[in-house]
Amino acid sequence: MLELHYVELRKFKPSKPQELRTRFERWLYFLKFADLYGPEDAILPENLLQEEGIAMALESMRRAYAKEPIRELIEAREKAERDELNRLYTAKLEGKLEGKLEGKLEGKLEGKLEGKIEGKIEGKLEVVRGLLAIGVDRDTILKAAGLSAAELDSLCL
Repeated sequence: MLELHYVELRKFKPSKPQELRTRFERWLYFLKFADLYGPEDAILPENLLQEEGIAMALESMRRAYAKEPIRELIEAREKAERDELNRLYTAKLEGKLEGKLEGKLEGKLEGKLEGKIEGKIEGKLEVVRGLLAIGVDRDTILKAAGLSAAELDSLCL
């Protein structure tokens, strides 16, 4: 179902913006008298500023009516703001990604180092136990494995 409403702005005649009671009346007033607030130095009445969207509509109107050099400056400023926001967003994402990668790499390196150390200790332990099992004397084992007597005793326990 479609419903159309026609508004004749010529028939809308408030004498002051302060008399506007409803949202609809504020928008009608803005649409009818927007050209009065077009210049940059013109100040929009407080009750119109409080209405959601009117300030944005006024800015859009000023931008549309601006002369070519001014419009280009406005568009360049807006583009620079969007570029800066995009740059910050991209940097934030890159920082998060870099942090995740560093954390994973550090974890992998630590795991590899621990594995290598444990492997070497297990290997030495097997060799020492094997040598002890076949009756090789302690001094030969100490020299071959590069261990101290205390380390050999702790490995054999």
